[in-house]
Amino acid sequence: MIEEVSNVIREVVQEKILPHFKKLEAGEIAIKSGPTDFVTVADMEAEKELSTRLKELVPGSVVLGEEVAFRNPDIYDSLCYPDTTIWVVDPLDGTKNFIKGKDVFGVIVSMVKNGETVAGWINIPLHDDLLISGEIGSGAWCKGQKLLLPKNKKALSEMKGTLSIELPDLEEKIKNKLWWGSAAFSYSMLLLGVVDFGIYHTHPLQPWDHAAGVFLHKEAGGYGALLDGSMYRPVPIDGSLILTPDKVTWEVMAKSLHSYMS
Repeated sequence: MIEEVSNVIREVVQEKILPHFKKLEAGEIAIKSGPTDFVTVADMEAEKELSTRLKELVPGSVVLGEEVAFRNPDIYDSLCYPDTTIWVVDPLDGTKNFIKGKDVFGVIVSMVKNGETVAGWINIPLHDDLLISGEIGSGAWCKGQKLLLPKNKKALSEMKGTLSIELPDLEEKIKNKLWWGSAAFSYSMLLLGVVDFGIYHTHPLQPWDHAAGVFLHKEAGGYGALLDGSMYRPVPIDGSLILTPDKVTWEVMAKSLHSYMS
């Protein structure tokens, strides 16, 4: 299944996303929930094609896509369906980058069963066709190599991380902060060891942004949890998500961040 889904993602990228890159016309871009929340014809076409082909791979499965969920929030109920394969899809993560002609965007797909993520895929097509994938218990893989995050030996001030929010009061504690405007790219950099930790703080934390990344991070040996210590679940969650190389580092970081993010 890993290879089949990987092939579907790559084919949809080539057929439905890249033909629009740097070629979008004004009528092919729309605003969704607010002035900084965009959707393009590439998002819509890619989600439609992914939905069709993923359901063909697993007959009887259901697709929860970002764009469909925006138009029909009732689709979230599918995450509670028992004994059903749920595909959670972000067809084009980093839409604002895509509109600006920046190559920092990707596709995220996860497979959820009975409320648990059991497989995940992240593809960054214009960065050497980077694709990280894995299924439960088998690890996270990239280009035939199993990813294993090293245990942390750095002080908090020496660590480099990706943050989806600005926390100016933490400048002295966390000096090396990066954000690329794409959860797909952010998680890829975390899994490849380019950054040591990730902090995500949005309302809510949407499953199409985080389900695959949290799953793959765990499969690579990392530790992640919400700020209150509870484990992440692939549903919309209001909270702060922290991912680190190991539990000890997570505890140190959570303690430092609690007053800023609680």
